[in-house]
Amino acid sequence: MEDNNRTEANPVYELCPLISQLQSSPVGSHGKVSISCIQALGSDIYIGCSNGTLLRYVLNETEDGTYQYTPISEFMLQTRASIEDIQLAPSLSMALVLSDGCIFFLSLPTLALVPPEIIRPMKNAIAFAINETSGPQEPVGLALIKRDGIGFWELGAKLVHVQEFKESSIILARRSGPCLCLADTENYIVFNLSTRLHLPFHPISTSENWKILPQIAVSNPGEFLVVACMGTSPDFRNVYTMGIFVNENGDPCQDPINWESPPTSIAVDEDLIASLHIDGPSGEVVEIRRKGATDIIQSIALLKSPDQAKLLSFARRGFAVPVTSRLDKLRISSMSLFEPLNSSRKGGTRDHLHEPDSGLTPPPTPKTPSNNSRHSHRRSQSGGKQGLTSSQIGRSLPTARLLVATSQSVYALLPSNLISQVEQLLDKGKVKDAASFLSQAQAKHGKNETLAADFQYLNTRIGVEYLHQTAFEDAGDALFRGGLDPRLLIGLWDDWRELARRLSYAYGTNPDEPIRVEVFSGLEKQMVTLMGLTVETIVTNYSPHLKPSTSISSAGKELRASLHWNAKKMLKKYLRKFCNRRRFLQDGANGIYSDEGVNRIVDTVLVILYAESKDPEDNNELSMLLDASQILRIEDIRDVLISNGHIASLIRLYERSGDTQSVIEIYVQLVEGQLTESSILDPLERVKRLLQASTSRDIVQKYILWLLRKDRTSGIELMISSDAKHPRSIPEDILLLSKIQEVDSDASLVFLEYLVLQKQTLDPSLHTQLVLRYLDALLVSLQDPKRLDQQKETIENYRITQNRSSSSTTEPPPFLWYLAFDTPMSEDKTTRLKLDFMLQGSSKYDMEAVRRRLRIAGRGIDKMLALEMAILEAKVGAPLSVLSPAIYDVRL
Repeated sequence: MEDNNRTEANPVYELCPLISQLQSSPVGSHGKVSISCIQALGSDIYIGCSNGTLLRYVLNETEDGTYQYTPISEFMLQTRASIEDIQLAPSLSMALVLSDGCIFFLSLPTLALVPPEIIRPMKNAIAFAINETSGPQEPVGLALIKRDGIGFWELGAKLVHVQEFKESSIILARRSGPCLCLADTENYIVFNLSTRLHLPFHPISTSENWKILPQIAVSNPGEFLVVACMGTSPDFRNVYTMGIFVNENGDPCQDPINWESPPTSIAVDEDLIASLHIDGPSGEVVEIRRKGATDIIQSIALLKSPDQAKLLSFARRGFAVPVTSRLDKLRISSMSLFEPLNSSRKGGTRDHLHEPDSGLTPPPTPKTPSNNSRHSHRRSQSGGKQGLTSSQIGRSLPTARLLVATSQSVYALLPSNLISQVEQLLDKGKVKDAASFLSQAQAKHGKNETLAADFQYLNTRIGVEYLHQTAFEDAGDALFRGGLDPRLLIGLWDDWRELARRLSYAYGTNPDEPIRVEVFSGLEKQMVTLMGLTVETIVTNYSPHLKPSTSISSAGKELRASLHWNAKKMLKKYLRKFCNRRRFLQDGANGIYSDEGVNRIVDTVLVILYAESKDPEDNNELSMLLDASQILRIEDIRDVLISNGHIASLIRLYERSGDTQSVIEIYVQLVEGQLTESSILDPLERVKRLLQASTSRDIVQKYILWLLRKDRTSGIELMISSDAKHPRSIPEDILLLSKIQEVDSDASLVFLEYLVLQKQTLDPSLHTQLVLRYLDALLVSLQDPKRLDQQKETIENYRITQNRSSSSTTEPPPFLWYLAFDTPMSEDKTTRLKLDFMLQGSSKYDMEAVRRRLRIAGRGIDKMLALEMAILEAKVGAPLSVLSPAIYDVRL
């Protein structure tokens, strides 16, 4: 049997087999037993047979895990005549069965006859009707149609007679509340118990030459649908019939329905009208129309066979249909997302995705989303999956209310589920129509948690279809609604796929195990295809007819660039929404929203996308993300931040992590011109402050010489202050001094003075260095004739002072006093005073080395330094007789 859709793209019903062959061979039956009427409730189907047998079929699970209806019991009525009608009263757990003018009362679901002392079978019945309402009724109103009238009863624990009305020739009745719709041999009649209305409102047939059997269905509370023959064609090949809707007053209440051929049976399922036609031009079909419309929205053709369709029955409370296609598609399957790090394959390759053993192995016990799992297809959405047990799956089977019966088999008209309707549109390439249809369904049923997984499944499939069409924005929106694991979308870029793979294994994940992702089983093929795609292949496969080709023509190149840009825009929007939802969930986040590995990948790739953008809004988003995320690894985003000029943002990250050295390093690169950042003013000053505040000796040691090159004063200050925080040993001081000497000789002298004079280091080599530095500086200055003359003039002036003092009683001052206080300030004066004080005050320097340096200077120079010679001679303990007479020319 197959669907033949005539006017609407989406079929509203699917024809599903329930019982392929009637299984009944009751004792005493003659000839082939056939189905005469049928009803269903829950997981039970009740079949009335032509020989008076009542069969009960029950939905059971088979050995292979599927479900099917199997016979479980049968009851032979004492009439052994064809069962004409079965009506169920679920509120009483009772079935009413009409056979050979007798109504039997049987218990549900066992089909045990109600004991006659409680309720006796009712005889002389032509037809009967019970109150067909959706709610439970107790007692249930029963109308008994007899040859000479209608009897009204209340059916509860007992059968209570209410009243009788004389009415002859009634052959059919249907009841809704206090109102009945009757049919005699000529007319349809409305009978209202409350108002005592008795109104024939329309003939069964308006033609004198053609008669049809009456048909009545309850279409709404207090509303009925009847079938009337309106005439025939002259050759009687065409019989024109009409469906008329009337209310409890007999007034038309809906637009009528016109049928091209008379229906054999009718049923009303909410706003849909089903009619069975066995003699029409299209063969055996069930036509589906909407109330108030004549157009057929679906025509379900039945395959021609000797087993001709006989009737259409409406099961008011519904019954389970053993169709698991939806459940099968919504089962959870696990597939490999990233190959193990220790795999021989490289992370970027996608060839393994098409191999048979590619990780697409469902778990041993497939799990189906429960009614309470809004994001059931992965623990990524709202926690762990909750699979259903077999009994739960049975209770989750789809429900139908329409039955089609042939003489030997039974079918269900199963309302097409959302998945089947949308997928049929997708299979026809109508992606936009499918998306529109799904959007309307979500707007209408979005709060129905039993459909949450369906919405996710379909949105994901639509998103993948949009990707193939390069409709990237629509694809991203659909995939987000589908709850797609963001790593699958990130994987469309090879570089980021490898980044995601590396980050997935960065924190304790077993490198020998693949990273797996959970998907709907019905989407495995789409996911494998998605994982084998890249944006480049998607764009390449999109081939509009541009000559000479999309890769050569300028228009084609512009198109490709635009598509690549749109793809990144899609990913950026997707990841932004992912972060927003994660932030909204906060402490309630679980699944992938609480998976640190997934969140790190999302944040890292989103930082890259923001950093590469020139949009000011994206720059703001970048700052907020960097400030908010606690899981970003700076080494993963450092290069992209630097290359795109987000230096200040990188500095904030380092500062937040307490990595002072990296902050200093960036400022150093800014000072050196290796990096540029207009928002950072005076980076050198920032380096100074950080080094002064640093408690790390290693950091200070690393940058102290660099700072010395850039700012001698600050560098020297840092050397001195850092020694107070972390005192250096003498070998360390000597090593640092040698390095400073290589960088800045003048600075090394200052540091040497600090070591000897302020820190009071007693190391002889340092004292010797300081004395020789003073001496060498003084000797160099005396090489200058002008400065030499100044020294001679100083000595001559001192002698004059001595001569003046000798002619008076005043003692002349020592030469050092005179030099320090009575001569103009000069660099040479300062150096000589420092030298003299060191020669006289220190006992740690190598005096022989100093004397040797003076002797090398020559006779002309050593006379100018007679004082220094005298100090040295005195230091070594030379007798006065050996002191040069010149020494006495200057008083010590």
